[in-house]
Amino acid sequence: MNDIIIRDEVETTQIESHGSIKIWRVNFKTGEKELLVNKPNTILYQGADILAAALVGQNGSQISHFYVGYNISGGFSGDATAVDKTTPAFRKDANFGYLRIPLTYPASFFNDPSYSNNIPIFSILLSNAATYTVAGSPTFNTSAKIFEIGLVAASTGDITGDKVFSRARFTPITNDPSYNLTIAWGVRFTA
Repeated sequence: MNDIIIRDEVETTQIESHGSIKIWRVNFKTGEKELLVNKPNTILYQGADILAAALVGQNGSQISHFYVGYNISGGFSGDATAVDKTTPAFRKDANFGYLRIPLTYPASFFNDPSYSNNIPIFSILLSNAATYTVAGSPTFNTSAKIFEIGLVAASTGDITGDKVFSRARFTPITNDPSYNLTIAWGVRFTA
């Protein structure tokens, strides 16, 4: 009975959230940077589970990693399939794989007017990427094309406990070892 009363009350309240990713290419020698991707993301159903777990202080609900999806086939021009909120799995086969990269920097915050710290920012520096290849993925090499990323909460040291909060797909970026890629992901929460 209490479950029904609580559920009815909760369903009348709406909290909104949306996020976006930015990917910059940064030249090692000159420090020159170029914005390559500026795109909204899709928050998955697992993302709602992560938020609920975080509100009660459950271990493993903190964003800790990025998944970086790539393809190594020469003719790959992108995956136009829309991100499905029900599908957190990243593809692994002869041509598709992904990297599992821990956050390079601690999360930081921005805020909108009337809020304090309502926009957490997560970021990684993608260099030496091959060291983060997930088992079963093809080798990440100089011809690898990055085309999707995911924001992940890892409750264990390996991928078995990972939950994908959100993900985004974009026009592929060909790996160039003479540059670093900096990826920043912000999620805005409003009431």
